Amino acid sequence: MNRLKELRRKKGLYQKDLAKILNISQGALSGYETERYQPDPQMLKKLANYFEVTIDYLLGRCDDVAMNFSKTKELTKIIAEDEYTIHGRVIPFQERQRLIKIIEAVYWQPKCEYKN
Repeated sequence: MNRLKELRRKKGLYQKDLAKILNISQGALSGYETERYQPDPQMLKKLANYFEVTIDYLLGRCDDVAMNFSKTKELTKIIAEDEYTIHGRVIPFQERQRLIKIIEAVYWQPKCEYKN
């Protein structure tokens, strides 16, 4: 995950700083950066959210670094409203969460070309 090291440096962070933010040891972070260890899915999500990139970018499967979080946050805010409706029908919370995931998947899927 040499991209992780690059992202960390762009933010001006030392390993110890990022490790503290992520609540992991500096050794674990070093292992991720040198690819001795593979972060679990929860840690990948945490890293992607912190650096505002896709997990695919972190894993080297996608070169599109910029995940447009402002659009995603805007979408989430709209759909998370208490009385969100489509064609006059109130959409229940769980349905709205599925809708967010579907829209994000459709939006992000064509952004990356996977490397095999």
